[in-house]
Amino acid sequence: MRASFVGISLMLIALSACDTGFGQPCSLPNSPEVNSACEPPPSTGVTQEGAEGTEQSYKVTCAIDNYPTCETMSCLVYRGSSPYCSQRCAADSDCFGSGVCCPLFGECNATLAPTGGAEAMSVEAPANDCGQPGNPCYCVRKGDLSR
Repeated sequence: MRASFVGISLMLIALSACDTGFGQPCSLPNSPEVNSACEPPPSTGVTQEGAEGTEQSYKVTCAIDNYPTCETMSCLVYRGSSPYCSQRCAADSDCFGSGVCCPLFGECNATLAPTGGAEAMSVEAPANDCGQPGNPCYCVRKGDLSR
């Protein structure tokens, strides 16, 4: 009986050591599926009859849910940011006060006010745009909105 209690205690301590909160870094697994979803395609130059090409760059957004090393259970890359712990949301109030609820694909309703700065956040449209079928929303760090 004592051995099983000790084993359970050690397992709980090990699991709690892996927990990180919103905005904390996480590492994406190196697999073909994750790489194809979370890495931008190579930049391409488009050339027209002797004219110099136009360089295109992509800012990829992707998320992995049920991510075991994040207490928030999601690891997010928002528009080319480094991966960080996030979570699904339906409104800004779900985002710990330091994040904004944004759709995985498309534009986020939150914008920076003309004076700038994270404390100058405003919302132009209702937050209920989030959670549409096929386009979940995640908590995004306010500093990443300008990406």
